[in-house]
Amino acid sequence: SDGHGTLTHAFVIFSDITSPRETESRLQHLANFDTVTGLPNRLLLSQLLGQTLTQAKRDNGLGAVLVVQLLRLSHIYDTLGHEVGDDLVAQAGQRLKQALREQDILSRLGHDKLAIALPNMRKHEHAALVAHKVLALLRPAYAVGGLAVDCPVSVGIALYPDNGMDTAALLRCAELANQRAVAADPPLAYFSQEMNERATERFRVEGELRHALAHGELLLYHQPKVSLRTGRIVGAEALVRWQHPRLGLLGPGHFVPIAEDSGLILELGDWVLHEACRQLRDWQARGLAMPPLAVNLSARQFDKYLPKRLDALLATHDLAPQQLKLEITESLMVRGADEVIPIMNELAAMGLGIALDDFGTGYSSLAYLKKFPITTLKIDRAFVTGIPHQGDDCAIARAIVTMGQQMRQEIVAEGVETTAQMAFLRALGCDQLQGYLFSPPVPAADYERLVQQDIRLPLH
Repeated sequence: SDGHGTLTHAFVIFSDITSPRETESRLQHLANFDTVTGLPNRLLLSQLLGQTLTQAKRDNGLGAVLVVQLLRLSHIYDTLGHEVGDDLVAQAGQRLKQALREQDILSRLGHDKLAIALPNMRKHEHAALVAHKVLALLRPAYAVGGLAVDCPVSVGIALYPDNGMDTAALLRCAELANQRAVAADPPLAYFSQEMNERATERFRVEGELRHALAHGELLLYHQPKVSLRTGRIVGAEALVRWQHPRLGLLGPGHFVPIAEDSGLILELGDWVLHEACRQLRDWQARGLAMPPLAVNLSARQFDKYLPKRLDALLATHDLAPQQLKLEITESLMVRGADEVIPIMNELAAMGLGIALDDFGTGYSSLAYLKKFPITTLKIDRAFVTGIPHQGDDCAIARAIVTMGQQMRQEIVAEGVETTAQMAFLRALGCDQLQGYLFSPPVPAADYERLVQQDIRLPLH
């Protein structure tokens, strides 16, 4: 008090009256249950499933483990926020409870995965019935954040005792089955030995690819792009090859999909960019006038830091931006214009040309082409194959060329193998071709020789 009855200070004494037993119970709950869904976490699932399997061994019981993946959850977290994503996962957990018996075990296995253990089954076929019920329950849109949000799912199924009687092994089998289920219709799959062998092979290739990146087993081949006006080489696409010590020279189809799935694509993509720039610098240092070199970019490389990384790379090798072209695929477009356009505009402002590869096979539309600063459209080889005899392919090629001309974009046809294809595309007004008619992908020295000797494509 200040002597006049006015309160000037106060002291608050706090005492935690929670008993040690209550504190221990709370900590134990946090250690065993997912905070978002309230479901058992992976640790508790392992314990509960382990007890179930012990009982099944004694009783010769049948059962199954299902892994349910929420396929767009990462995208939802990234675009709509963690609060919306958490709400969706919690709702999914509540829906799944409707499909299960009291004795079944439902848990959150990881970020975008839930697991279901089905003990004491009379027949293994019952697992598929539950899986179909799961798909039906999770199919309707979720009301989250004031929005109706779709989140497709896939279900992988492992059976015991057929696929093992060990918790870790069964979960792994169900997750492998889930990888197959993503591409199935309906999106569910049982584990099989074939999946196991394929997964083992993938792990082997992944390990060997890491070794290849570290020990110089990769190299760039170059496939020329030829003008349909002059027949001269006007550029090339840099394509990665793997000089495997046991299997010989491997094309990208043998290892790029595995690099994409494992995350190695970032390291592989950076290697390609650095090697392409090193090669351009080598030609420049030797006084050779070489056309621009195009490099494919993975969607994972395409982030807000890409322009700065490329600017630093060009500066390191003393290259002009016009010497390097970037090729992207239509899958990048689904990430949304608000995210992608600013990055593309920054790249275009630097002077880097951007080509849309495999055009016509994915998500593109006129709206995309109007918004994105794309300088080149590449007609996918799938539409070139039937030219000039298949009407649908001819119509698609004609439409792409016409559209590109209207939007002042360069048109490149991929996979051209015959003079008849070339003649048709040239008559349409296609600007360039790329394909075995002129040259397959070749080592840098062979490509250099083609350019320096001014080897041309006969146009008549």
